Amino acid sequence: GKGSLVKKSSWWSSAEWAALPVVNRPLYSLAFGSCSDQTRPMTYWDTVTAIHPDLTILMGDNVYGDCDDSSCETLKEAYDMLASDPSFLNARANLPMIATLDDHDYGRNDADVNNPVKDEAKEMFLDFFAVPSNDERRRVNDGVYTSYEWGPKSQRIQVIILDVRYFHSEFKPTDDYGAPFKERYIPDHDKEKRLMSQEQWRWLGELLARPANVRLIVSSIQVISDGTGFECWRMLPYERERLYNVLQPTLKKTRTVILSGDRHIGGFYKHQTDDLYEVTASSWTHTIPYGMFDDCTNAQECDEKDPRRINDFVRVNHFGMINLDWDNREISIGLRRAETSEAVNEKGDANSDDLLQYHVLSIP
Repeated sequence: GKGSLVKKSSWWSSAEWAALPVVNRPLYSLAFGSCSDQTRPMTYWDTVTAIHPDLTILMGDNVYGDCDDSSCETLKEAYDMLASDPSFLNARANLPMIATLDDHDYGRNDADVNNPVKDEAKEMFLDFFAVPSNDERRRVNDGVYTSYEWGPKSQRIQVIILDVRYFHSEFKPTDDYGAPFKERYIPDHDKEKRLMSQEQWRWLGELLARPANVRLIVSSIQVISDGTGFECWRMLPYERERLYNVLQPTLKKTRTVILSGDRHIGGFYKHQTDDLYEVTASSWTHTIPYGMFDDCTNAQECDEKDPRRINDFVRVNHFGMINLDWDNREISIGLRRAETSEAVNEKGDANSDDLLQYHVLSIP
């Protein structure tokens, strides 16, 4: 049977969270990021708090607490550690935040439908983020997918937060562990396999029918990437095609950008033919530098070959930043440095929010 849930710490429930933005007002700025190891310095919270975006999106691996058993004591300790960090406490009081889960906050590396602690981990997530008992995410036997809308008619932004863990079918293990393009998994053409429940697909279809000028779709794992053998939508080609097919008719009227994390590198991606982009922002605290797993020293040698990726990988700790210029109908998306590095610029300013890469797209 299921292990009884550990009593949640008192400071979770009594915590003050910054209120979400007023629904009918336009948003101008959003931050997004993923993969924060609570045992490392979390000064990135100070960086984001100083910028003070209208909304901050936590895209999973918000803590690392893989569970050893059904009590999930390690996951609770991870949340406790995050909740006692002064930079986080300051951010929580000042930055409106929304969140989803990835594998490590679901209690297992590469967690899928067979994850035995998914309900415990889900409940802990909802409790930590003070999600009310009547919220749709408290649904039984399915994930934490949810959606939000802000802004008046011509400045409407819709944020769709997927859950691609709770129902995600087992991926096909690689036949050549560690090899480029098939490091852990290879694509599986089994049409029965899925990344989301049928109910989540139905829900997504309804949301895509709603009018929006900008639509952000948060998938904790990469969607458009065609260069990795780690977890991504490429591993279930029918599911990915299904996603592209439901998005395609909406792309002329709505600027659509997928936001993802998980990979411990940052990058921009574009769909092969459609006007659909993806930005991966990972990680807040422990991005993979050149040569960490081999002896390469530059992007040419180290970065995975991927026809969908637009630039080199970002390999310093970073987060994503979106600025909406409604007057000029432009959305700019940047990856920014997450913390002050040793170097300072000529003026002596700390470079904690240095823009590392950015792209400007039109808003219909």
